[in-house]
Amino acid sequence: MKKLRNSLILIVAVGMLISCGDQKKSAKKTSLKDTAYDAFIYAYPMLEQVKTINGMFDFIGMKPNVPAMNDKFPMDNVGMPIVAPNLTSMTGGIFVDISDGPVTMQIPEVKDRYIVYQCIDVFTHNFYYMGTRGNNGEAGQFTFYNKNQKLSENIESTPVLMEGDHAIVVVRIDIKDRSEIDKVREIQNNIKIVNAPKKSRVYPEYDNEKAHSPGFVEYINELLIEIPESEKTEYEEFASIGIMNEVILSEAEMLEVQAGIDSAYKAIELETKNLEIGNGILEKLKLLEPVII
Repeated sequence: MKKLRNSLILIVAVGMLISCGDQKKSAKKTSLKDTAYDAFIYAYPMLEQVKTINGMFDFIGMKPNVPAMNDKFPMDNVGMPIVAPNLTSMTGGIFVDISDGPVTMQIPEVKDRYIVYQCIDVFTHNFYYMGTRGNNGEAGQFTFYNKNQKLSENIESTPVLMEGDHAIVVVRIDIKDRSEIDKVREIQNNIKIVNAPKKSRVYPEYDNEKAHSPGFVEYINELLIEIPESEKTEYEEFASIGIMNEVILSEAEMLEVQAGIDSAYKAIELETKNLEIGNGILEKLKLLEPVII
């Protein structure tokens, strides 16, 4: 499961690469290799998120539209397969699936400590926040939906528009010491899904070989429900390798696409080596015995 932890780190690396990809776009793309290069860098955060969410399904039994809270004291998560965002928060998450209809989440009032609900969509964009800074820690209900779904005109919850059918809501709640565990667990227990469809769409199962082959386009086609309005130009190019489009590539064309993928992944690995992660706390923890990172 160490690969799962690395997934979260590698997602960050891609942001540095996207600017490189944008610079390359100054010249018109004509080869499938170039197109595959750009498309793979664009898709890589999405692929890594599929890997991470599959790990959450396996490790903590996360299910669609059901809160999954980690009720351990933060330091007790050191060395666990799912890395904690930091060592001062108790955490949790909700895998939101609106494929069969809107989903409403209810949160409690929390005024005595910092709390955040970080909403991450299929593109790995942070598209919405609730909590201390998002809504001043007030209690409330929030209904997730996409633009193809209609909400009641008399809706009493706050509408939250999503791109795609899936999102992860990462919950972090500040805790000072072990004496506050019961208080934080009470907050976790009051974070609920109060309305959700009975059906959900099957989420893609991650396969590393497929994700690094021309088959990676299948993941993108499964995750997306429409082409983002602001990125139509990019998708017109991506269509040549099968993204949001049906194409049949020859063996020679598949090899060209694979060459672009391999080149893009090498660039990602090189850029990852330039990252500076954290504030040195991991190195300090490595010196503690018998803690193993």
